[in-house]
Amino acid sequence: MSTELFLKLQSLCDWFKQQDSVAVAYSGGVDSSLLLYIGTKVLGGKRCRGFFGDSCLIGGTARASALAFANQHNLTLQRFKLDPLADPRLVENSEKRCYICKKNTYGSFCAELKKSEVLLDGTNLDDLKMDRPGFQVLQELRVATPFLDCEISKFAIRSLSYHLGLSTWDKLSDSCLATRVKAGSPIVASTLLRLDQIGMELHHLGLEGCRVQIHGQELFLTVHTGQIKQTLNNDIFKQVKGIGKSYNFTKVFLDLFEREGILPSLLDYIGFEADTAPQKQFLGHFNDMSGFQPETKQQH
Repeated sequence: MSTELFLKLQSLCDWFKQQDSVAVAYSGGVDSSLLLYIGTKVLGGKRCRGFFGDSCLIGGTARASALAFANQHNLTLQRFKLDPLADPRLVENSEKRCYICKKNTYGSFCAELKKSEVLLDGTNLDDLKMDRPGFQVLQELRVATPFLDCEISKFAIRSLSYHLGLSTWDKLSDSCLATRVKAGSPIVASTLLRLDQIGMELHHLGLEGCRVQIHGQELFLTVHTGQIKQTLNNDIFKQVKGIGKSYNFTKVFLDLFEREGILPSLLDYIGFEADTAPQKQFLGHFNDMSGFQPETKQQH
C-alpha cells in the first residue's frame, strides 16, 4: 500500500464527510461499487444510498451481481424500474443514444432526491481521456463526481477495492446491452433478450467477460485477454457454433483483438502472494479515517 494511494483514500473519506447526504448512481461496476461502499462507511446507510436503474438494457448476470454486492455489504439500495425503450430517440440508436439514456436515467434519479441530498457518479480521471457522450449530462444535472474531485484514476479504484477486500476489484467493464446493437439499427426488446441469453450461455462455457454484438444475421464475439486459445479449443469451438446456429445466425465471427483484462502492472502492484497482514492493517486505518459506520441490515 503506497502512501499516495492511502492519501487518495483519505481525501475521498474527507470528501464524504463534507456532505449531508448522498445518492450514488449504482451499476454494480468497480467504480460505483467502491463509491457506494466508502460513502456508506463514512455516512452510514441512512445518509448514503444507491440508486439502481433496472431495465431491459441490463443483462441478467450484471443485475444479479449488482444486487448481490449490495446485499453482501448491507448497502441501502433503491431500485428504479425504468423503460428506456419508451423513448423513440433511444430506440433509433443514433450517436446520441448514450446521452439520451443517461439523461433519462439520471433525470429519474434527481426527481427522487431528498432535500440537501446530492447525486453522485463514479466517473474517474481515465474517463476524461475517452469519448463519453453521457458526461455532458453530469454537468447539466449538476451531478457530483468525487473521484474527479479527488483526482482518482481507474488504477487507484481497483487498488483500493482490492485492499478493502471488495470482490469487484478485478471485475471487467460491462457496458449495457444497447452497446451490442450495431449503430443505426433499432434497439428492440427481442434483440436485447437474445443478446443477454447468448451472453449467459457463453459465460457458462467459461468465456467470462465475452462481448457479443449482433449485425443483422451475423454474430460477433470479442473475448478478453487470454481467451482466444480457449475459444478455439475444439469442444468450446463446437459449442459456440452451436449457440450461433440455435439463434439462427448465418455466421459467427471471432474478433482477434481481445478485450483488455486487468493490467499486469496492477497485478504486480497488488501482489497476490503478499502477506495479508498489510491489508488487515490498511483496513484498520480505513476504519479510523472514515469514522467507520457499523454495518446494519438495510431494506432493498
